[in-house]
Amino acid sequence: MLFDIFSYDEMEIIDSPTVRIEYGPYEAHGVIKHRIQRLYGLIRNLVDLGFELDIRKVVLINRLQIIMYNRKIFQCNIKNLKFNMTAEYDLVCQRIVDAVVEASKRMQMQSEKQLRSIQFVNDPEYSIKEEEPSKAEKEGETEEYEDIHEDEVNIMTGDTDLSVLFDLRMETMHT
Repeated sequence: MLFDIFSYDEMEIIDSPTVRIEYGPYEAHGVIKHRIQRLYGLIRNLVDLGFELDIRKVVLINRLQIIMYNRKIFQCNIKNLKFNMTAEYDLVCQRIVDAVVEASKRMQMQSEKQLRSIQFVNDPEYSIKEEEPSKAEKEGETEEYEDIHEDEVNIMTGDTDLSVLFDLRMETMHT
């Protein structure tokens, strides 16, 4: 059953919009180190939209990765973000925010589908019921069909091509 695969606790985890921001060190004025100043606009915009943030330092130089629901949804060079700038003036930051919102909507729709399927499976009205055998089957009576040629079956079902019809017509002409 689908209910065994997903529990309601796991569904709540899927619904929580947590965004993990992983950023690496970059070089500025001859010094390579982790700096968060390029992320200020992104952080402010995502917090204003109601997302929880998990900000982590990584060892990948010049790298910015945005991860939601254990999937990487955006990756770029951290130097592409403007220094200490709000999201409305930074096009890359706007693209990141759009990607986060889109991923959140998609995962929300997917989790709603999973939840609906769980409710559908647990609904006794729609549960799978085994059909009882008919009266004829109980008594051992079965209908017997005459042997039908393959060409006739194709013609009756409409699954035929012109070559079969031509072959049948040629056979009837010669007999």
